[in-house]
Amino acid sequence: MTSLDYHRPKTLDEALALLTKGVPLAGGTRLTARLRGIVGLVDLQDLGLNRIETTDMGIVFGGTATLQGLVEYASHLPEDLARAARLEAGWNIRNMATVAGTIVTGDGRSPLLTVLLALNTELQFAPGDERVPLDEVLGRGDDRTRGKLITAVHAVLPDRLRYAQVARSPADRPIIGVAVGVAQERAAVRIALGGYGAHPQLMSWDETPDAQEAADQARSMLADAGDQWASSEYRAAAGATLVTRLLKELDLE
Repeated sequence: MTSLDYHRPKTLDEALALLTKGVPLAGGTRLTARLRGIVGLVDLQDLGLNRIETTDMGIVFGGTATLQGLVEYASHLPEDLARAARLEAGWNIRNMATVAGTIVTGDGRSPLLTVLLALNTELQFAPGDERVPLDEVLGRGDDRTRGKLITAVHAVLPDRLRYAQVARSPADRPIIGVAVGVAQERAAVRIALGGYGAHPQLMSWDETPDAQEAADQARSMLADAGDQWASSEYRAAAGATLVTRLLKELDLE
């Protein structure tokens, strides 16, 4: 096995300069499975990017904040956001896995990605401190993150948030998951559909949607969502049912 060059920068500028010599290492829970072809690692743990804080406008997670950190900060977060972090992985993995790492390596079955998508989340990148909507990054994958670091994740503090999923067991990854977020200052509603594919899918409205319309749209978006875990017919029916149920729980039907 070829040895890896290991770098542990002390500043963000140093870390950015080292990205030409290796890939970022935060929790490492997904990286160890794809070490073949990687020549160097840039360990980010000394950069101080692990903060979690709430403001009047939203929630800010440092890129290296762990999933367990979100769970332990639950009293300051929307209940279903903390629950999604808990559903993402077991305790051992949550203590290592980071928010940014989950975003970069996560797929459509990620409960946390699904909820973050419903919260109108933006990613802050270095260099440049550019902030980019999560849905744009998910659609473009490595093309948007190559040569950059996610320094912070900004999620809009919702007026209301609900997440529900169907899985083979309570602790299993979802076969279908739905998150509904309602903005504080206006009746904007975002519905994220997860449980399949490369990343969750988003539906959004500038005003309260008609429940039947939203369910029909979810059914249409899930029409080709079949895989080894569930048929497209099952996902379409279950997804529409979850959308209807959550809108009712949020008094949006």
